[in-house]
Amino acid sequence: MVGTLTDLSCLADLYLQVVTDLAYEELNSKSSHPLPNDFAIFGLGKLGGRELNFGSDLDIVFVYDAPESRETAFSEAERIAHYMSYARLIYQLTSEMTPAGFAYKVDTDLRPDGSRGDLIISVKGYEEYFKTRAKIWEQQAMTRVRFVAGNSVLGEKFIKIAHEFAYRKKFEYGSLIEISRLRERMEKELAVEPKKGKNVKLGFGGLADIEFTLQILQMMHGHRNPKLRQTNMLKILKVVSAYGILDQAEADQLTKHYLFLRNLECALRIINRSSSNYLPKDKKSLSALARLLGYEGESTDQRADALLLDYGKTTGEVRKFYRKMLDTWLRTAL
Repeated sequence: MVGTLTDLSCLADLYLQVVTDLAYEELNSKSSHPLPNDFAIFGLGKLGGRELNFGSDLDIVFVYDAPESRETAFSEAERIAHYMSYARLIYQLTSEMTPAGFAYKVDTDLRPDGSRGDLIISVKGYEEYFKTRAKIWEQQAMTRVRFVAGNSVLGEKFIKIAHEFAYRKKFEYGSLIEISRLRERMEKELAVEPKKGKNVKLGFGGLADIEFTLQILQMMHGHRNPKLRQTNMLKILKVVSAYGILDQAEADQLTKHYLFLRNLECALRIINRSSSNYLPKDKKSLSALARLLGYEGESTDQRADALLLDYGKTTGEVRKFYRKMLDTWLRTAL
């Protein structure tokens, strides 16, 4: 499964790299002067962590840089217009329908001010935003930022700024409270399990519990330990255990639970083309899902019940660990 997620992520990287090059070539061919190319795409979420699943959206942000010298063939307004056209063309190319459907659904709403904000922002603009009005969930999101396509020098520059924002010297008590409340809202308002059923990602004891736990650990310790600045959950688990931030037995157990839930999410995406993270409610569909995951049994009910039993045990232990860690952090921060 891990190899599959990595392969899917590498394919998405290549796709974005090719589209970025094609867009630049198209714009450059229409210009009388060589166009500037201080432009880059950064992945967040599952793309940033190289954990793309079947049907996953590509969470990306567009960034450009302005030259230090003003001796250029283009005015500042012309450069901004060029980079805006660049980003829009990439968005257009990635949104085109093919006979087989969409290649990927690109999501750019993690940029400052979301869908209401500019599609592309300069490095300087991001730096100012991070210092003045960025929210805690955006700090958390930047633990997953990864350069994907475009100018690699700009890539390094932006990653440095993003890491300075994400990994601060002190992780505030208020930030911990806000993140814990965000997790509660995700479960109540997005998963809505009492009505919709068990949600592998956002529900009780789901993947989000593990991801939030590890991202909080990153924000707590990442300033002092750069090796924690990983974007992949399994790599983060290895680092936190290697440096004694988590007990080895706890890290091993969390890894086991993470792999179970990721495998389950992957299987759901294979049998359900709508990219749902909800477990089926009927025994027949649950049995088919269980069979895909390697469960054996003489009857449909046996396979379905075995899967539900493991799911309940896994999510229960994940939630218990998340609550224990959260309570410990809150007591320590006071």
